Amino acid sequence: MTQPEGGLFRRQAWHAFSLLALGVLVWVFSSEPAVREGSLLGLSTVAWLWGTVAIAVLHQVYVWLAWRLELHLGWVSSVFGDKAFDRFALGFKVFGQARNVIILLAVSNRFTIGMPLVPRVVVALVLLAVSVYTIASAMRRLGADRLMGLDHFDEHAREGGLVEEGVFRFTKNPLYVLGFLWFWVPGVALDSAAALLAAGFYHAYIWVHYYCTEKPDIQVMYEGDAAA
Repeated sequence: MTQPEGGLFRRQAWHAFSLLALGVLVWVFSSEPAVREGSLLGLSTVAWLWGTVAIAVLHQVYVWLAWRLELHLGWVSSVFGDKAFDRFALGFKVFGQARNVIILLAVSNRFTIGMPLVPRVVVALVLLAVSVYTIASAMRRLGADRLMGLDHFDEHAREGGLVEEGVFRFTKNPLYVLGFLWFWVPGVALDSAAALLAAGFYHAYIWVHYYCTEKPDIQVMYEGDAAA
């Protein structure tokens, strides 16, 4: 079962348009004095900001390209054979860890908003707790490989359909709704305007990925049983 070419094109056009719009918003807000303040390791906060944004873009374009080529053309498996998913997963993990550069961005731009200490510590701890619980529950129910998209590479990973236990009882897409709250923690904890801007970009762009890539993929792999 595959998607019509027109549908694929429209979704990727929306992906590109949404990325451009989000990039423009980051550029506009990056001119704010609070966002531009600070430096770390010889790099300005603005450099850290755009580096953080670039990592997120590269990560999601990498996933988009690999999933498209594998699910619709089987190209990754044709090149790497049985090691296709392992090769993909290695890149996924590297990009995933690189996203934590948002912590360095927060350090570079620390104490630029003026939030009181106690409220921001409390909020940061709540965000962290919810995120950790969500990721741990999702890992337990699906496993790391399926969370990285094993079902795009191995039809057996699709057996049993979509999970509705653990954190999936509360939302069918817990990682994007709750798991990504982790990326707000550095900005809140360190009172960083730039890190909060980057977290907003991260969270908005992951939803672009969901609607333009992951949701249509779910419809293809699970025959219309798409997450809401």
